[in-house]
Amino acid sequence: MHPLSPHVGVMSMIDLDHSAFIQLGIVLLTFLILRSLVFAPLLQSIGARVARTEQARSDAQSLSVKARALGEKFETEMLAARTRAAAAKAELRSLGMRHKEQVQAEARAAMGRKLNEVRDNVEAQTNAVRAEMQPQVDELSRAIAGKLLGRNV
Repeated sequence: MHPLSPHVGVMSMIDLDHSAFIQLGIVLLTFLILRSLVFAPLLQSIGARVARTEQARSDAQSLSVKARALGEKFETEMLAARTRAAAAKAELRSLGMRHKEQVQAEARAAMGRKLNEVRDNVEAQTNAVRAEMQPQVDELSRAIAGKLLGRNV
């Protein structure tokens, strides 16, 4: 302590002399150097990372909305395609059934004609055989009657 100090008999715990100002200057100089070399780049890096993260979240959210919209559009188009396919299937089935009925009707008509032809042919043959056999039937019936009666008829 300085001898001319008003606190001559009092002792203080901290003496403020020029070394305290030098230490304060060193702390400030260290802070300024660390701020420019460490803290500022670190804060910029953290800020850039936060900005990229927010941008990625924003992009992900917009892509999610877009994906949902595309999914809904896909489902709508699939439903429409299924409906069109079911209608086409029903139309083809109906067309097939009409064709089947037409073919069956033509086949029935052809079979009916063929059956009538066969019946007519059988009837004609039967009549021809009957006509051919009629003289023999007369002869045969006379012979049988003659044998039963025991005389010529």
